[in-house]
Amino acid sequence: MSKLKISKSKSLSPGDSIRRKALHDALGGLRQGGICPSNKSHLIFLFSHRSQVEKFGYDDGWKGTVFQYFGCGPEGHMEMTSVNKSLLNHENDGRKVYLFQGIEGEVTFENEFYVDKNYPYFLTPAPDFLGNMRTAIVFRLKPIIKYSSSYPKTEIRLSKKNIVRQIPLEDSSGEVSKKSVSYESKPVKREALLVKEYNKYRKSKKLKKLVRHAVQPSGTFRPLFTDGWAIESNTLIEAKASASRGSIRMAIGQLFDYRKLIRGEVKVKRMAILVPKKPKEDLIELLKELKI
Repeated sequence: MSKLKISKSKSLSPGDSIRRKALHDALGGLRQGGICPSNKSHLIFLFSHRSQVEKFGYDDGWKGTVFQYFGCGPEGHMEMTSVNKSLLNHENDGRKVYLFQGIEGEVTFENEFYVDKNYPYFLTPAPDFLGNMRTAIVFRLKPIIKYSSSYPKTEIRLSKKNIVRQIPLEDSSGEVSKKSVSYESKPVKREALLVKEYNKYRKSKKLKKLVRHAVQPSGTFRPLFTDGWAIESNTLIEAKASASRGSIRMAIGQLFDYRKLIRGEVKVKRMAILVPKKPKEDLIELLKELKI
């Protein structure tokens, strides 16, 4: 059973209650909002209550063995910045995550969780504080230890259309940092580093930094991430760690798939493949025929 140590003489077990003020007095963290990182204790506290469904559209709850938790951002599209980014990268930053039922006053300790390493979050349409539909981030949390919870199931439904959001390159589980993300595959890491090097080259030529798109196909909960998007030329970029025939063929399929998925939201004028060395001549001819 997970316990949260409040002081030398006091710890919370799942189901125990505490005044939110007392929690923050002891361990730090933001005193308002749902995602509250603490520099004092190097923890992240999450607060959730079903009253937030009507107020903010935050339909938190269980989906099987996963607790689906809405990111922060009362108005407009949610962005993977600030506290949302802190939660996404909590394990890489060495922070533990503790969920509480309740928003203010007395709150009840639910359990310790972690963000699913292989499938950290998805995007979904949801109303904001003003009632306007926007794209929301929903984190997929798993308990450190399985337990029986009284928290309700979530009612989040699959989107009937593709969700497309332009995001910075680092805003996904494939972020490249000094603390490398251990669950990335070696090819993915090499591709991310290749994009990083290309960005340095673009900067030397006074071109804009690449961004990317998060694309969640209709009827799914799992977002896909393009490797790069050159804003000034509307160029969709797919990076590969190798210039082999298999890698080039895979990149071709991915580019055409992404172009189809983002059509209607983004106008693609060009497509390009980023590789560490020049492909064989017959592959270059193929790419020319396909206008890549």
